[in-house]
Amino acid sequence: VTTLLVDAGDRWTGNPYVDYAPGRQPILDLMNSLGYDVATFGNHEFDVLNDNLNKAAKYATFPFICCNIQCDGTTLKQPIPYLNIERDGIEIFLSGIITNYDNGHPEGYASIYEGMKFPEPMQCAHDIAVNAPKNSIKVLLSHIGDNNDYKLADKFNKKNIIVICDFISIASYIYCSFVPISFTSMLIFCIASLFQSIEGPSYDALVADCTTSKDRD
Repeated sequence: VTTLLVDAGDRWTGNPYVDYAPGRQPILDLMNSLGYDVATFGNHEFDVLNDNLNKAAKYATFPFICCNIQCDGTTLKQPIPYLNIERDGIEIFLSGIITNYDNGHPEGYASIYEGMKFPEPMQCAHDIAVNAPKNSIKVLLSHIGDNNDYKLADKFNKKNIIVICDFISIASYIYCSFVPISFTSMLIFCIASLFQSIEGPSYDALVADCTTSKDRD
């Protein structure tokens, strides 16, 4: 089975063991050990501020991707917008998006996002997909919230998507199928299967934050 291990944001915050560790390193050690392939940003990645986020990105053995963050003029290193991976002869295109509220930035204090811009995520996800190699599997790591993921699915009505939770060590993936790697992710997979009939964007799979806004707070 061709597998990818991915994360759709909020890798830290809420776990005291991780929160009080320098650089939130324990979760990165775990992800490095598990062999994550790629991750995107959630709003809680920015809790550690730009310098520490840069250090975390450098420490991680996997890349951070996001197509709707513009951080020119800030200390945060510009993330790459997408990633192409070839695995077992299969071309896989991955991109990531983060939410943008009416205040112009993800949830959190405005000061931590100073100087950054967060263009409309759904449009960015659509536009960036033109960079996908022909006949590749397109995967979107979404951190725009459950309600917005439904809107994303409605907006681009081309292929089926699967919505799964972002904070579980998830994903074995081949031709739109996920193979769980733990009891918890098996449970999430069963819940996610309810969404398999949703008509979605030009992506073959959507790895999404399925927690409610209240739960994330």
